[in-house]
Amino acid sequence: MAAKTFEEFDTDGSGSIETGEIKTALESMGLTPSEGTLKIVVDRCDKNGDGKISQTEFTRLVKVLEEIKGLRQMFDEIDAADVKDGQISVKELVAKSQKFYGREFSDAEAKEMVSAQDLDQDGTLSIDEFLQIMVDRKV
Repeated sequence: MAAKTFEEFDTDGSGSIETGEIKTALESMGLTPSEGTLKIVVDRCDKNGDGKISQTEFTRLVKVLEEIKGLRQMFDEIDAADVKDGQISVKELVAKSQKFYGREFSDAEAKEMVSAQDLDQDGTLSIDEFLQIMVDRKV
């Protein structure tokens, strides 16, 4: 990923990288980005707020895409702790907390973490909800 050049991402040659081009980059990494994930990427990289990634913002984009790739792998491993269903449950978070957070969470701690970011209130974390937690914590 680091060897990618700005021009490789700017597939339409506009001089900036738009959301569709970020989506293509994430897909090339084996991810299926939702609108929420794309928003996270743009919010983290777009320093001037124009909704596009300029050449000067590009270095940050590469770092964020690498970070998201790693977080997606983490999400998938936590999700596989019980039933791999594309959602992280409290049970799965407790099971993998020692490995990923350096200490074992109690059920209450894991439930609080899930509840705090569970936007659709289904009792689990989707990939977008998980990424938002990790981005908010600057992990």
